[in-house]
This record gives sequence, C-alpha cells and structure tokens, in this order.
Amino acid sequence: MLHQRATRIFTKDKDAHNAFSISLGRFLVPDSEHAKEPGVVLLLESPHVHEVRYGYPLAGYTGTDVRDALGKEARRLFPNEPIGRSIHWRHPDFLRLGVMNVSQLPFQHQAYDFPPAREAEDCRDHAHWNCYLAHMKTICEGPSAASRSNPRCGELEEAIIGDLRRRLSDLRRSDPSVILVRCGDVAQRFYEKAGVTVPNVCLPHPAKGGWTNLQDKERRALRNVIDRLWSHHR
Repeated sequence: MLHQRATRIFTKDKDAHNAFSISLGRFLVPDSEHAKEPGVVLLLESPHVHEVRYGYPLAGYTGTDVRDALGKEARRLFPNEPIGRSIHWRHPDFLRLGVMNVSQLPFQHQAYDFPPAREAEDCRDHAHWNCYLAHMKTICEGPSAASRSNPRCGELEEAIIGDLRRRLSDLRRSDPSVILVRCGDVAQRFYEKAGVTVPNVCLPHPAKGGWTNLQDKERRALRNVIDRLWSHHR
C-alpha cells in the first residue's frame, strides 16, 4: 500500500521502517466504493482533516458541496450530512456513487495535524518528516510536472502514481461501464500519468462552490453524471 511504499523512500533501518509505516498508515484513507455497481466514481485529490478524522472520503465540507450539487434527490435523501458519510455507512443500493483520491495519504500538511492517535514512535518525529511534507506539497502544487529534480520527491510521486494505477485497474476490471469524474487539475493530471483508460469526464474540484459556476460543456457533463446516478432510482 502507499504508506508502505512511502516508508521505504524515507526509512532504511528495519525497526524504524516498521514503526514509521504503522504510524504513517494511520493517516491513510481508503476509497469508498461500497455499491455493487458504483456507476459513477469521483476522483479527488487526497484526504483532508475531516477525512483523516473519520476514515473515509468526502467526510467534510467538500462532501456537503458534492451532495448539494448532485441534485434535489441527494439533498432530500441526505439533508444533514456530507455525501461521504452516506456512502460509507449506509451502503444504499440506490446510491451508485464511489469516491477515490489520487493519493490515499494527505497532500496538505494540515491533515497530519489531526492524528488518529499519537504513539510512542510517531512518523511526525522522524528526521525526514519535513522533507516528506515538502515533497507532498510540491507534487500537489505541480501535478503537470514531467519530472522532479529531487530524487525522493520523484520516488514519492511514482509511488502515488503506481498506487493510483493499481486502483484504477481494479475499478475498470470490476465495473467496465463505470464513469470516472476527474475533479480538478490534480485528479486530471494524475489520471493521465497513471495511464489506465476508464470512461471519464472532467469537472472542476467541487470544493467551495466549484460546481456552481460551470462552463456549458461542464454543466452538461454534470447533468449526465446526475442522470446516470439517479436514473435507476426514479
């Protein structure tokens, strides 16, 4: 998994490796694809504070923005919670929506300030921790870069790409008809770097009203996503 590959980049000593890997793994947030046939899967950037706290994607404000943008059906069925909570806990057959992140480990350093638990050997006490955070920031802020000048940064990006490639391949194999919605520049660029073809559309990142002022082409794409998501429930 990604936290194990990241650990090998920054820790060589066997004992320190195990402690670092276990500690870093506490920040990893897995994908939510509970529906038997997701139909639509959103590809976002990475977990943030709420996602790390609760352990599933779209657990915070962005999850509320997505719920509101997915039409009156979503607002009626899930009026008081982010859409990520509905996907993770309720497992409704009619909610044919899954969520993936480019990186299952957070890109933003703030997400590591809310630890699931602080243990005796914490990855944030590691000598290379600030380098790890800096490299994650570099990768997130420059997703179009063809290469990285720092070797460790390049290795970390390759680990993220490889992990995403594996998950996209699994998704394509489990549901060839699924529609992947690439949300924002990071998702769009890393999908291209992963090199796994899945039927897809591109939209802005949904946070902070990103789906409210769309171009005509984007508005049609979102309308098609909504129709696909709810057509079998009407």
